[in-house]
Amino acid sequence: MRKKLLISVVAILPMVLASCVTAPSYQANVTDHNHGAIVRTWASGTFALFTFTALEKVDGQRVSIWSQEGLLVDPGLRVLSVAGTYVGAFGGRDTGRVELTAILEAGHTYILKAELGDKLVVLWLEDQATHELASERKTSTTTHWIQWLW
Repeated sequence: MRKKLLISVVAILPMVLASCVTAPSYQANVTDHNHGAIVRTWASGTFALFTFTALEKVDGQRVSIWSQEGLLVDPGLRVLSVAGTYVGAFGGRDTGRVELTAILEAGHTYILKAELGDKLVVLWLEDQATHELASERKTSTTTHWIQWLW
């Protein structure tokens, strides 16, 4: 009986330990805006019909903390995993995801923007002060799903 219990515990242990492992979250090496870049998300529309963007990963590491001020990111060449979502009436959503490559400059603030069309989303990063593109504009098809509000 003890041997079967021990075998069961040993067999389950790798699954339990694997479920405890989390992907590392992004943490900038710089500590202030003068030495790093700020990346902010964007939203447009009204209460029932609006579009918003989300920064999901920086250089393959998930973003775990977010604020209205944006995320402090190390300057230089960065790969940003981003999403653009349109929320329609009755909870319908269309979301597209792309990876943007950008060279971020210290002391600059960037806005992640989106345009949504028929089953497509275009995402790009823009310098907040100059409105110049900081990345190429990338297009993705969207996935549609409905989240009922009641």
